[in-house]
Amino acid sequence: MRRLVTIAYSSTFLSADAFRLAIRQAKEGINVDLYGSLVDEFGKLLPDDPLAQKDAEWMQNQRRKAKTQTDRLEHELRQYRNNLIKESIRVRIDKVSRPN
Repeated sequence: MRRLVTIAYSSTFLSADAFRLAIRQAKEGINVDLYGSLVDEFGKLLPDDPLAQKDAEWMQNQRRKAKTQTDRLEHELRQYRNNLIKESIRVRIDKVSRPN
């Protein structure tokens, strides 16, 4: 992906094809900002190309998926922290209650 973006910005001969490939690859991922910036730059180069138009529905869906995944991961992290705190307290109580 990085190579395609570099080629798209630096090569006048290959930039259109590199942008097309980079936009397609960006759409396979979840980075909406990268996709948007690539489409904007490609729109400056070839405004009449169909790929020069942002896919707003895809962008909204990806943002929603990312938000859902972030919320889920934050919830899991809170659970792991709570379990770790509980385990730490249990270990300390075990140490205190056992005579050496």
